[in-house]
Amino acid sequence: MARTGIELLPHACRIVEVASPARLFGGGTPEAPRVTAFREIPYSGGDSDALTAELRAALKGIGRRASVAVWGLRSTHQVFLLPPAAPADLEAVARREARTAPGGLPAPPLADAVIAGAVRDRRRQTGYAAVAADELRARIQPLLDAVVRVESVTTPALAHALLASQRRALLPDAVVAVLSVHAQSTAITVVNGGVVLFARPYNGFAEE
Repeated sequence: MARTGIELLPHACRIVEVASPARLFGGGTPEAPRVTAFREIPYSGGDSDALTAELRAALKGIGRRASVAVWGLRSTHQVFLLPPAAPADLEAVARREARTAPGGLPAPPLADAVIAGAVRDRRRQTGYAAVAADELRARIQPLLDAVVRVESVTTPALAHALLASQRRALLPDAVVAVLSVHAQSTAITVVNGGVVLFARPYNGFAEE
């Protein structure tokens, strides 16, 4: 099965297709995923029409269902210790706490996510991430115009948290720092149990 990922940086759009061979009847050791296609499109935020045209050409032969990581969004990542609760209740409490937490939130309307972590001393470590929905929509609009079916959108920090979570079996309660380095953009994230404790990009945009 092939999956498509798109990384939308302030200066470039990167597309990668990764194939994960299926394990037949649950037997044998599965093969490692392999990259089956890679494209990089130079990108200027002021020329979305050009990006759309380039994407239509670059995506020929590549699956259009994609997970997208967007760099440079004005965003917030917060962490709270909350009473254990059902998922819907935990989300409501996390959003309420985020509204009153120091540092504030991006301008509404928001696109946000709540991540439930481990229970510690009868409190659940809970991550909250939010970006301005209008800004997010504007950034991914060239992809939508190129008929990319965006299945999920993440910030670099949340992508780092997902990578760290895939290693939790080795270090189940470790605090892990993850670093991404590009020619013009860098991001560091500190993660514990899938929850972002600290996030900082270095690309001229604010992210707390």
